[in-house]
This record gives sequence, structure tokens and C-alpha cells, in this order.
Amino acid sequence: MSLVTKVKAKASAIRLPGKKRSGSPEVPPGRALRPEDVVRWGPVWGRRVGQVLDHVVWNTRILGADKVPRTGPVILAANHTGVIDGPVLHGASPRGSYIIVKQEMFKGFLGAVLKYSGQIPVDRRSGRPALTAALALLEEGRVVGIFPEGTRGSGKVSTAQAGIAWLAVRSGAPVVPVAILGTRPSGEHVGHVPPFRTRLHVVFGEPFQAAPPDAGTGREALGAAMERIQTIMSAHVHAAARRTGVPFPEDEVDDQGAVEAVAAAIPPPVETAVGHDVRVERRIAAPPSAVWAVLTDIAAAEQTLSGVTKVELLTEGPYAVGTRWRETRRMAGKEETEEMWVTEVEPERRTVIEASSRGARYITVFDLNPAGSGTLLEVTFGARTVDPNRFERALWSVFGRLGAQVTRKALEQDLQDIAAAARARAGSR
Repeated sequence: MSLVTKVKAKASAIRLPGKKRSGSPEVPPGRALRPEDVVRWGPVWGRRVGQVLDHVVWNTRILGADKVPRTGPVILAANHTGVIDGPVLHGASPRGSYIIVKQEMFKGFLGAVLKYSGQIPVDRRSGRPALTAALALLEEGRVVGIFPEGTRGSGKVSTAQAGIAWLAVRSGAPVVPVAILGTRPSGEHVGHVPPFRTRLHVVFGEPFQAAPPDAGTGREALGAAMERIQTIMSAHVHAAARRTGVPFPEDEVDDQGAVEAVAAAIPPPVETAVGHDVRVERRIAAPPSAVWAVLTDIAAAEQTLSGVTKVELLTEGPYAVGTRWRETRRMAGKEETEEMWVTEVEPERRTVIEASSRGARYITVFDLNPAGSGTLLEVTFGARTVDPNRFERALWSVFGRLGAQVTRKALEQDLQDIAAAARARAGSR
């Protein structure tokens, strides 16, 4: 942009008598929000206000901010427990952000602050304009914040709405999971404002792609992206809660939030999916390095895991994103072979493995957390059939609970085998 263009752009933003300011979200009655209504320069000063709130009004500890990409479009996906989550996230983000906020908040002095700090108002009756505005910002290489749960509740991300999947698939922007903890203790209403100098925590996770570039934008791609986002976010916030020692508040649901209204603009694929989630954990008397070595030695899985009868590596090189293999496993008296691949790697801390078979999609998240001289290993497994037909729904209805029980038993056996192998590795050093 030339100097003349910059001067003209700044001059056009000055309010003149009888002239509407360009780039203001003051939407006339009867007209939907447009991308140009969002104040682009708002986060320049708004983020400073958020930082004052984070570090002067409250005592906020920020972890992993360096994981947010420095350039390009980014979606910050945060859990939601309290009314101050938005400004806390705005101040903690290392880049200026545009956060989706329900339209009812845009009133009085607070409304003016939200408007001119560049936040995105969403109308409960129609969330699509807010999505369109957010997509335009991402296409400009900016940062958009969203709360996928759709309401203020426990913050565990046990459910998620479809708006974020639509944004992630349409924009191709990486999603950064964010855990916001301490903004509402158990027993307090969702409108609770923490007292002065309350200790808060904001933990940023590793960025990930919600869907591969060639996934398209149809219902199947949206459903798969939504499942992946929910699984990874849930695992991240649970790991952050253990890391910080801050418990989740008791479940309490506020009236419908901004993101739920956004999701209402799209047929929510999560509602057309059936499946189950299983979460198990085990304390292992070996350091994370030893546990990680066992988890990532795919070639040795046949010897390590009693449930695995055969492994065929499909890629060469060390364990990394893109590593693929075929794994044959015996469960419930029969053998099944599935192709598996790695979609996320954070050495000695976290990895994500995906698979698909006969219309079902599987995601397994391994989280490693130091526990004294040992390791707390948590495994989160999700199985989903997206857009199932009547027969598939009937199968899940009849056998879903049994399948979850069989899966839990298999995962517990895997953890036992991994623990034994990790202890052996640690003892041989």
C-alpha cells in the first residue's frame, strides 16, 4: 500500500458531519451485517485493553502463545465457561483478533467497546452474516476467535457446533485450540466476574488442519472436520486443566451463545453423526521420553501390544505427521485390518492418529503429562459415522454401547502393554 493510499484510508475512517464512518459495525435496522461493517483497525487498541484486563485487573498466566502462527489466517477455538472469556482471549492472543460475540452484548458502553475493537456481532435469528464476515477476515490473513461449544458451560468441549467447521473448511485456516481456565469457579453463575487479581490461565495448543485440502466443502467434509475439532479441543482442555491444576466448573448452561447462532446458519453435520467417545488414562512409572518411544515405534507394535497381530508400514522415515501403516487387531474374537495415519505430533507430549473404515471415522488422541518421576498417559478415542443411513443408525443404537465397552477394554489393555514396555525401556538406560 502506497503512502497516499494509507493517508486516504485513515482519512476515510474519520467521522465527518453527516457522513457514516467506513468500516463501522453500526448496522442499520433491517440490514444484515456485512464484512465491511467490521472495524479492521479495532484490535490495534482493543488488544491493549484486553492486556490490561489480563495482567492488571486479573493475574493471567499465558502458555504456548508462540504456537499461534505469526502470519496468515488463524482460527482461535476456545472453550467457554464465563462471561469474561472473550476479553481474556482478546488480550492473551499474540495477534489482534476478531472474536464472534452475540449481538445482545453490543449495547451501551460495552457495546461501543466491542464495536470499535473489531469484534463480530452475531444475530441469533440468522448467524450466516457473521460467518461470512469472519470468512472475509480470514481471507485477508487475519485472526478470528470463536467458542465452538456455543454456550457457557463446563468448558470441557464435550460437544461442539458446526460454525467453526464451516469456517475451517472454507478458509483452510489452521485451528489453534485454546483452554481458558479460572474465569468461573464451581457454584458461580455463568455471568460471574472474577474478583481483582484472580489467577487465570490461557493455554494455546498446537495448530492443526481441520480437514485435508482436497476434502471439499460438502456435508461429509464438514462432519469430519467437526469431529476432529471437538476431539482435539476436548483433549487439549483436559490436558491444560491437569497442567495448571485448575478444575472445570460444574456444568451450567447460559442462554444460547453467539456460536450456536452461527451454527444455526448451516445444517449442523454433528447432528447427523452417530458414534461414541471413550477416554482412559494410566499412570506409568517411566518418564515421558520412554512412553513416547514406545508409542511412536510403530514397527514394534505387533510385539508391544497384545491386541495387535500384524503391522505393515506404508511410509518410510521416523514417526511424523503423514506416517501411515496398516494395523490388524483382534477384538471381540475377530480380526480387523485398518489403515491408520498420523495427523499431529508434539514430541513427548501429544500425538493424534486417525483411521476410517466402511464409512466410520476414528480419531485417537494420546496426551503425555509428567507425573512426578513418571507419566500420566491419557487416551481419547472417538468413533463416528457421518450422515448414517437407517441401517447404520440401527446398528449404532443396538451395538453402540457394547462397542464402547469393548473399545474401553482394548484401550485399557493397550495402556497396560505400553506401561510395561516403557518401564522396560526406562530400566535399560
